[in-house]
Amino acid sequence: MNELAMRTLTSPGNLVKPGIPQVPYQLPDLPYHRKKLMTSWGPVKEASSRPLPGDCLHIFGWAEREWTVLISGSRGVLKETTSYLIPDCPRLPGGLASPRLPDVLSAAFSSLSLALTREDEAIPAFLAFAPALCREAADVRRDEILHPGELAAYDALRFERRRGEFLLGRLAAKVALGRFLEEPRWPAIEVVPGVFQQPLVRHSGSLLPGVCITHSGGTAAAVAFPAAHPMALDLERLDPDRFAVLKTQVSLSEVDHERLSLEEALRRVTQVWTAKESLSKILRCGLMCPFDVLAVDSVVWRNGSARGLFKNFAQYRFESSIVGPFAFSIVLPKRTSLGADVREWLAERVEGCVA
Repeated sequence: MNELAMRTLTSPGNLVKPGIPQVPYQLPDLPYHRKKLMTSWGPVKEASSRPLPGDCLHIFGWAEREWTVLISGSRGVLKETTSYLIPDCPRLPGGLASPRLPDVLSAAFSSLSLALTREDEAIPAFLAFAPALCREAADVRRDEILHPGELAAYDALRFERRRGEFLLGRLAAKVALGRFLEEPRWPAIEVVPGVFQQPLVRHSGSLLPGVCITHSGGTAAAVAFPAAHPMALDLERLDPDRFAVLKTQVSLSEVDHERLSLEEALRRVTQVWTAKESLSKILRCGLMCPFDVLAVDSVVWRNGSARGLFKNFAQYRFESSIVGPFAFSIVLPKRTSLGADVREWLAERVEGCVA
């Protein structure tokens, strides 16, 4: 009997995180064989590893005769997605129904409360992260993520890269918005583009939040926040091939890249770029305005992180970090405090999830 087939997906002593809904299913006792393994360390290959003690398994979806299973580490980090083929089994054996996607994703994609405060008042805001690792599995269950209007827009997209960005961006947005709105039915939330392609939220609730979505390198993140408290984020993969372009939009007074090593210059220039792009999202001008208008000021660099202000928009500030292969920035009102450790939270999710 396959050892993996008899592992309980979750048990009281083997939860990814306290409070995560349990998924009390087992892979049935059938003649499984491993088909393929998708990992962040290389291309699709034959599976050879087994779950480690403390790992947690989640049945993510069912397509034809195939289970898709997520394997996450004890800290909630996704490690791999494995497909198991069930020969001669046209439907779920024994009438088992796979867990609904929101329950599974609450384990795989937990959101982070940013713990914002302003003048001693708590400001609700939630961050979510969707790695490229789950693109295919999310597509299988897209009707449990997307509003019908979003589903029509997704199906109309022709290019695979854009389809991936759209789906993972909406997935991250639904995780963050679902928590903000306390709405477990993700298709009840719709994110629509405004006249400048800015994301707008539709929901039956009386007070609609703002949302900001970013994607780079097949990975997406989103933040949900009160519309009265504007903020934005940006994620950019560190890419040496783009350095020549990025540095044209960052002045020497912002980053003196000529005095830095190429590696450090790439990191800092990309961080400033993400800070500027985040501000452009708040201003809803996108990349259509000159980047010198978005110039940063009073930047303090420390151990891969940066904090600073904006020369022409004194009401905002930014915090930026290097997380794995990404630069990440978040912009918020200057007098708002950010209590959460965003860098550590993202690092746990990026580790083992991104090529």
